[in-house]
Amino acid sequence: MRNERMQKTIDKITSAFPAGAPLLGENIVANFSWEDAERVSIREAFAGKRWTEVDRDALERNRTCLAFFTPEAFHAYIPAILIWCLDEPLRADVLIDYAIESLAPLRPDLTAPSPSRGDHRACCPTTGGVGAQET
Repeated sequence: MRNERMQKTIDKITSAFPAGAPLLGENIVANFSWEDAERVSIREAFAGKRWTEVDRDALERNRTCLAFFTPEAFHAYIPAILIWCLDEPLRADVLIDYAIESLAPLRPDLTAPSPSRGDHRACCPTTGGVGAQET
């Protein structure tokens, strides 16, 4: 259930990303190959759809999509992913971490905290991650 703060955030995402034209299959997945089942699944889930038309079950089945998207697809579909992560965080699972890491990439320093390496301090200033206050 959306509270007022969450709804305001979703409204901002919606207004920042107009639905635009749907992407064709060849513009969705980088280094596409019909032999790669994961890339085929992602392409089929998103091809021909605006971000407002992406099915949440398809997002759940393709949680790794951010790792395979072209820059054009990332821009086209990140609003659907962000809204889904806000609406259904338990179902979105690791896609939340991937989205945060994609929007705020790590420093080149490999010792930096990383959600993809299980260190969630990377996205939470109160626990010592990015943006934390020095004491």
